[in-house]
Amino acid sequence: MLDITTYLKSLPHERQAPTQELHAVITDALQPGFVAQLRGSTLEYVVPLDRNPLGYHTTKDTPLPYVAIINQKSHLGVYAFCMYPSSPLHERFATDYHTATGKAIDMGAACIRLKRMDDIPYALFGALAGHFSVEDWIATYEASLPEKIRAKRRYS
Repeated sequence: MLDITTYLKSLPHERQAPTQELHAVITDALQPGFVAQLRGSTLEYVVPLDRNPLGYHTTKDTPLPYVAIINQKSHLGVYAFCMYPSSPLHERFATDYHTATGKAIDMGAACIRLKRMDDIPYALFGALAGHFSVEDWIATYEASLPEKIRAKRRYS
């Protein structure tokens, strides 16, 4: 199993420095309690199970994701789970991205596709990573779940 340093060195040459820089700004910006982990080929920043034993959605054994970096075939993907339940954050990030780069963001619900490695607004990703404390992220995430799922999580 790879560790994070070995994983970063194993990336295609043109993606190594940008991924390392994203990892550094995200790690530096995270509030205490989040941890970085490598899961398969995904570099995740999560709330560990000892801080949130309910885990992610209906899978109690999966830590609650916050942000992830994935090296995709045609792009570097930053999965900002922290934006998904918080539309004002989503809208503000898209606006700030355009201001920082002069380009519209290429984004799905939580996936930001970075295709030009020389045009990444690293400071913006740092600000995003530092947005929530662990406690605020857990509360925001839990409040975003439908009541039926929240009830099941409380009583299972």
